[in-house]
Amino acid sequence: MASRNDAARAIEAINGKTIQHGAAERVAYKSALGSRGRRVAKAALDLVRSTAQPERTVAVDWALSKKDWEAKADESEPEQDSPTDNHDDDQNEAGGDNNDQDNSEDEERPKLPAPEEGTTLFVRNLPYQATEQELRDLFRSFGPLRYAKITMDKSTGRSKGTGFVCFWQPSSADAALAQAKIIERESGTGGSSSGGGASGSISTVNQKNPFAMPSVLTADPAAPLTASLNLHGRVLNVIPAVARDEASKLETSGRKEREKGDKRNTWLLREGVPFPKTNFATKLAPSEVEKRLQSFQVRKAQMGANPSLFVSKTRLSIRSLPLFVSDRMLKRLAIHAIKAFASEVRAQQRDDLDADEKADRTVSSSVENRKRKPGERPTAVVQSKVVRQHDRVEALTGLGKSKGYGFLEMKSFNDALKVIRWANANKAVSKLFGEWWKDDLQQQVDRIATQIQAKNKGLEEKKVGQEADKLRSEIEELTTRKHRLRSKLSELSQDAEGGEGKERGGMLMIEFAIENVVTTKKRADKLKAIKESTERRKQREEEDQEQRQHKVEFQRREEQAARKIQADKNKPKGNAHGHVIGLRRKERKARRG
Repeated sequence: MASRNDAARAIEAINGKTIQHGAAERVAYKSALGSRGRRVAKAALDLVRSTAQPERTVAVDWALSKKDWEAKADESEPEQDSPTDNHDDDQNEAGGDNNDQDNSEDEERPKLPAPEEGTTLFVRNLPYQATEQELRDLFRSFGPLRYAKITMDKSTGRSKGTGFVCFWQPSSADAALAQAKIIERESGTGGSSSGGGASGSISTVNQKNPFAMPSVLTADPAAPLTASLNLHGRVLNVIPAVARDEASKLETSGRKEREKGDKRNTWLLREGVPFPKTNFATKLAPSEVEKRLQSFQVRKAQMGANPSLFVSKTRLSIRSLPLFVSDRMLKRLAIHAIKAFASEVRAQQRDDLDADEKADRTVSSSVENRKRKPGERPTAVVQSKVVRQHDRVEALTGLGKSKGYGFLEMKSFNDALKVIRWANANKAVSKLFGEWWKDDLQQQVDRIATQIQAKNKGLEEKKVGQEADKLRSEIEELTTRKHRLRSKLSELSQDAEGGEGKERGGMLMIEFAIENVVTTKKRADKLKAIKESTERRKQREEEDQEQRQHKVEFQRREEQAARKIQADKNKPKGNAHGHVIGLRRKERKARRG
């Protein structure tokens, strides 16, 4: 209740009142139209009255807290456990199993029948206010019962709306299932999952037909046909019970099927979240658990509010990054996490990916559009990016100051799972970042020293002028950065924590990134446009090159033809008459000889 006064008024109004079965039938009878409707409603009311229990008086009292109740129970335990030599018949009948256990501790308790024997039924759609006694009384019409249990939520102590009923004979269970099947068939709710026999067969939806969907309808509670399975105005759903192992397998397989059909990948929101009563939650501080659970709720609300959002299978968002982490260090972390995950699996220190996760061959959409840089090694990381500020620049690196979060685009879904399961909330990551930071600073010092040496050589060639002044200012700036890097490196070397110091963030919070379909489409269209533009530019360059070659070849041929014509013009011409005389002389010599 909202307040103690409201609770007191409720107790005063309800306590001592009587309730009786058939309230819904009486209302239906009063509101029935026509003689036929009144006749049917009257028959239903008479049926309920004939099978209903006598009216019962409601007793309401203040509830004790768990602490007070346990204290009362502890006080009453010595009286209950006090040894007595004689037990009368009433105590034996009321005590049941407790007296048997006190009288003969060595006697084994009888084992309950297995679900495979066909005597146990699983009941759904139970009213939350229903009691086990009411459930037992309802199913007693089908045959003698061993027990009737309602499943309770351990965290809240309330009913889950499901329960179990166990008969002594399989024929009684068959009768209850047959009645459930009749109600299902007559009411037109054939898509529900009521079973048809005690053998444990459960009717399922034909998965080959994409239009076959399970029905969400239930039978009309006011119908006379449903009276045998009607409890507090709700028609119960009855199916054969299965063993605990098989039930867990069915639950797992059902969850996997739902995950495969989820196009938005909402099930990945739970990856890396320390839910209560899990091994992961016990390894973290309460503040870390609360922070990650709050992030999960926020992300879940975002997904529910915007249907255009989806969870990427290959892109990871990383928060609580130390401010000194660079893109290269983030990529190095991903590669190290994949290798460390594999080594721990081989050493049996960690569970490997299951068969369904390994069978998922999802690959990043950026892989086919991305070209490696010259000399770049093929790795599992497509892109690593630390988000930085544009208005604030770090004195050490000359880059924008980190905002403390970044993104990792992995090559495949399997690689992304390995990274998030190894690096998320891993205390060893901080030490690795500290070592890699020192290596990065040392490489920057060496690189700046090489740049200073090259600029000094250029300054020797150009001792005066604007270019020389520019080189001097650049050398001075590089020298200042070099001194800063060296001082920071020496400070980290003296740090007992391995280099993280005050700039270390908390444990990494790694999650599968949420993306927008519209933004992703724009990004893909932009990449496609860039690719097409690059191809068109290359094609134009090739065409221009070919045209230039044709033009050069044409000019060369024209020049050759012009030179030949000029050479023919410059060739000396002989005497035409002398040529004829020479021919005549040759002819005469030939005739003589």
